[in-house]
Amino acid sequence: MNEITATAGGVPEMGKYLRQIVDNSLEEGQFESAIAMLEQLRSPDHKPSVIHILHLLFISLHSTAHECRLDDTGADPTYDRATLLLQSPRKIIKQTKSALVLSPTAIISAQRLLFSFISTNSPSEFGAALPQYPEDSQRRVGCAGVQFEIEYVDSPIYNQAQALRSAKSCWEIMREGYVSKTMQTFGTPKARGKTKQGGLRSRSSGLAKDVSFEWGGEDGIEQEIKVVGEDSWFFLEWLVALFEKDAEKTESLGQKKHSPLLLRQLPPPPAASLTRWDASEPLRVVFYAFQQTDERRQRVGIRLLNLLIDTTQSSHLNLISFASAALAHLASSANTSANDASSPLSMSHPPDPLTNLFTHLPSTPAALSFKVAVCKKILQENDASTSGVHPSPIPGGNANGTSSSANLNGTNVPEPRRPRAQPRAIPLSRQTTAADISAAPPTNPASGSLASIQANTPNTTTTAPGPTPRPKLVLPNFSEVARLVQAQPSSSFSTTPPMRRNRGQSNRASPTPQTPWMIPAVLLRVKYELLLACAMISIQMADAASGFVDPRTPAESETEWSMAKKDGRLEALLRGVFDGQSDVDEGGGDKSFYAEIIRAVVGIPLSTLNA
Repeated sequence: MNEITATAGGVPEMGKYLRQIVDNSLEEGQFESAIAMLEQLRSPDHKPSVIHILHLLFISLHSTAHECRLDDTGADPTYDRATLLLQSPRKIIKQTKSALVLSPTAIISAQRLLFSFISTNSPSEFGAALPQYPEDSQRRVGCAGVQFEIEYVDSPIYNQAQALRSAKSCWEIMREGYVSKTMQTFGTPKARGKTKQGGLRSRSSGLAKDVSFEWGGEDGIEQEIKVVGEDSWFFLEWLVALFEKDAEKTESLGQKKHSPLLLRQLPPPPAASLTRWDASEPLRVVFYAFQQTDERRQRVGIRLLNLLIDTTQSSHLNLISFASAALAHLASSANTSANDASSPLSMSHPPDPLTNLFTHLPSTPAALSFKVAVCKKILQENDASTSGVHPSPIPGGNANGTSSSANLNGTNVPEPRRPRAQPRAIPLSRQTTAADISAAPPTNPASGSLASIQANTPNTTTTAPGPTPRPKLVLPNFSEVARLVQAQPSSSFSTTPPMRRNRGQSNRASPTPQTPWMIPAVLLRVKYELLLACAMISIQMADAASGFVDPRTPAESETEWSMAKKDGRLEALLRGVFDGQSDVDEGGGDKSFYAEIIRAVVGIPLSTLNA
């Protein structure tokens, strides 16, 4: 029996004899007793067994509304309850003894225990029980993403529980129908002693590659399967709570706030890079949660979005590509809302997804930077439709081979984004600019990350994280923002949704004549959010310069916005954007309301308003 040992300096796993007490109840199908025993043995001095966590996760994925029969599918014949009453008493007793039922009490107890473990144990102690992307193409023993052997327990649901770790990621587990698919793949739990490690691994990999779990479906329709099943919302909420505690622990260690466990649920970065580019899977979950009527589900989506936004402030997730993916999902949600509401009133207010996003984002530096990136991309798309000015490319290019920044409009420039790096004649000392390049031989010059190659370090494909740099507060130039908010929209404009990467579905141009952002009220709201975010960043930078917070501010942008406020350019910009003639389609009374809020935040004197 293979046991998972604790890492050096880590908390040891629960002892063998304590695990055996829980195993005895699991082997008999007494799930409530096993969960109660795990609750009594819960302690910060040892971590629970991986297989026990997997059992709790599999049990928690079932419905709490009714009893769940675990042996209704498979090769063994089952009996209909109505038909069984017509049979002999001996058959009734035999069927009752062989039935494997999961009660709602056991499911609720498992869910409650999983949350209790978060408060007792470190989040990193659950990493081995979660499916995750490998950190590189070659899985190595002891590294993240390795599928090492776990302890075998003669449990009736061992195969189903162990299969959770064979999924591609946690986002796959929470899809609709995952539990029923595992039951169909592994058959009835009554045959638990016949299939052990050999055939289990092959069927687990087959489950992960099953075509029914692809996004496209038979007709190629996106999201034919729900992103989060009705019985999987607890699992999502538990994951978010786990990631939040993991991020807090990382921040307490002096690093920028992010969750390493959440990073493992994203596709790995390219070679010799620390920066990930693809966060489309969790974004699908976020915007699917925004569409729910249950406020609790919406809050879970907002919490997950905040975790992703915090990650963009580190070197582990690219902000521009993340904003592009978020904008693509916003456009899809806005188009759906526009098709459902065809009344004229639906054109006078921004779509619900965009409103929810702007309303629920906090005023943290990470959220403000994300809001600025999204608003700039929307206005750049609108500006490119009339003036031909294309959005600025992503620094370093896209390592995944897909456009993440300048593809918001359908007129891409075919010229290369970045010239190929040339060998240096004399090795330079370490630079502190964004183009930090090693003096080692340039075996991989087309790196997709700006912070992935450290000076005087050989150019290898390792992804071992180094010290995470603290990002600076970045304030866009006033002249750039003024040009974007004053750009006039085009009456006829067609675009391709950015960064659409759905497997099984080709990237096709949208047949719609306009993007959702062409609605005047939406553009007005975007301009307001951009100016408000820039104003709040300017205030935070001024506080940093005064010594209230950690001073890490670029002086040029801060000075430009301060001078624009002093010489009246900011006030003139507000009047030009928001003090025009009132029109219902263009925002109506919201114009003056937007302008007054920005003036109050910036601190423009009231006497200026009447000047």
